[in-house]
Amino acid sequence: MGCTSLLRRLALLTLLLCCGSWSATARPLLLISTENGLEHVQTIIVQRFVDRVRACCADRVDVDFRNDGTLYRDRDVLSALTQGKVAMAVAGTWQLDRQAPGVGVFMLPVFFGRTEEEVRRIDDSPVLGLMNRELERSLGAVVLGRWVGLGFVHSFTLHQPIAGIDSLKGLRIRSPGGIANAWRLSALGAEPVPIAWTDLPFALADGRVDGLITTFASLDSAGLWHRGIRYALEDRQSYSMYVPLVSDYFWRSLDGPTRADLRAAWESGVEDARAMIRESQARAKQRAIAAGVRVITIDPAESTRVRARLVGDQSVIARRVGIDEETLAAMTAALGSGP
Repeated sequence: MGCTSLLRRLALLTLLLCCGSWSATARPLLLISTENGLEHVQTIIVQRFVDRVRACCADRVDVDFRNDGTLYRDRDVLSALTQGKVAMAVAGTWQLDRQAPGVGVFMLPVFFGRTEEEVRRIDDSPVLGLMNRELERSLGAVVLGRWVGLGFVHSFTLHQPIAGIDSLKGLRIRSPGGIANAWRLSALGAEPVPIAWTDLPFALADGRVDGLITTFASLDSAGLWHRGIRYALEDRQSYSMYVPLVSDYFWRSLDGPTRADLRAAWESGVEDARAMIRESQARAKQRAIAAGVRVITIDPAESTRVRARLVGDQSVIARRVGIDEETLAAMTAALGSGP
C-alpha cells in the first residue's frame, strides 16, 4: 500500500470517528409547535419557558420554538407529538377530548356561567391528576407540569347584536373544536362551524360565520375587531386551560437531571403565567371596548337558568364524549357549588 493511499484511509477513518463522536454527543432537540401569534399569551408563556430552558440546559438540550402555526396547527400538533415529529406542545383543553375524553368536561354545561372564584378552585385540584394519567396513557406523552388557565370563552358576533343567550339562535358560530362545544352551541340554537384559528379571519371576511366563541385575549391577539367583530356577550360558555405535553420519544432521550430541570423550568413560571393571563384578559376586554365592541354581561340569574337547563342533558353528552362518571363527579365537586 502506497503512502498516499494510507494517508487517505487514515484521513477517512479520522472523519468517521469524528462524525461518530459528534452523533453520540448531539443534544436532544426540544422542538415546540404552537398556533398563535407573537402577541398571544400562549406564545409569550412558551417563549418565557424556552428562555428558562436555555438558561438552565443549553449544554444539554437544543430548543427550536415555532409559533403562529408555521409548523403545525394546534388541531394537528397532537398527532405530530404522538409520532415524535415535535417534542412539545402546549395544547388547549378544547383540542384534547378526542385523545383523552375526560378533558372534555371543561366544555360541559357544568362550567357554563361559572365565576372566576369557582374555576380557580380547580387549578391544582386532584381531578386534574386524573386527567393527566388519561392524557399520558392515550397520547404516549408526558404532562410536564401544572396546567395554566386561559380563561372563559365568550360569544362574539359581527352584525347581530347579542343581548342574551337567546340572541345566538340561528347564528353560524365558529367552534374551536371539541364535541361538547359543538353540542352546547347546538343546544343554544346556534350552528357550530369548526374552523382553524389561522383560517378564521378569512371566514369572517367572506361571511362563512356570523361570529365565534373565544376568549377576549384571543380576540385581541388577532385584532378581530378589524375583521368586523362588533358585539360580545360575556356568557362564560366554557373554561379553557393549557396543558404542557412532551413527546415520550423526546423524554426518553433525556437523563434524570435534565428531566427534573425541564419540569422546574415549567413550574417556576406557572404562577406568573396565571397572573399574566388574568391581566391580559382584562386588558383585552378594555381594548375591545375602546375599539367599538359592545360588551353585554349575562345576568347571573340567566346563567343559572341556562346551566340548569343544559345540565339536564349533560350525562348524555358526557357518555357520547367518553367522560366517565368519576371525572364528572370529581369536577363538579371541585367547582364547589353544585351543578
